[in-house]
Amino acid sequence: TLFRSGIPPPQVGAGPGRKIHPFYKAYVPHNGLDLLVSRGTPVYATADGTVASAANSRDSGNTVLIRHAGGYETVYAHLEIMSVRAGQRVSAGQQIGTVGMSGQAFAPHLHYEVLKDGGQMDPVSYFFASVTPAEYANMLYMSVNTVQSMD
Repeated sequence: TLFRSGIPPPQVGAGPGRKIHPFYKAYVPHNGLDLLVSRGTPVYATADGTVASAANSRDSGNTVLIRHAGGYETVYAHLEIMSVRAGQRVSAGQQIGTVGMSGQAFAPHLHYEVLKDGGQMDPVSYFFASVTPAEYANMLYMSVNTVQSMD
């Protein structure tokens, strides 16, 4: 899972789709899931893989991209601290950084993406085994119905 047990499940902001950008106030593509958690919360790799990049960009801030088996990739953006480097092997559950609001972020959150063979997937689909059915239903509802992204 992205976060350790013992902390409340993250509140879900915007999911994938066209969302209102918090700074430009215009509809833009939003490729991931915004998870609202406190600044400094540790973020963990969701599966074994190799860090393809750990870099800073103007829009996404501190961002870690991990390549996994089977053509999967995960993206963790707006981190406050990145604790991995490109080329490093990581294990599922290994800390890769902390939640922040680097780049163009409206508030502290983790922007999380899942890609398969380069195509965007809906990250909510990958949470059902790590949350309760009620939490999953809430995540799905919020990701679809939230119009403004946090990034």
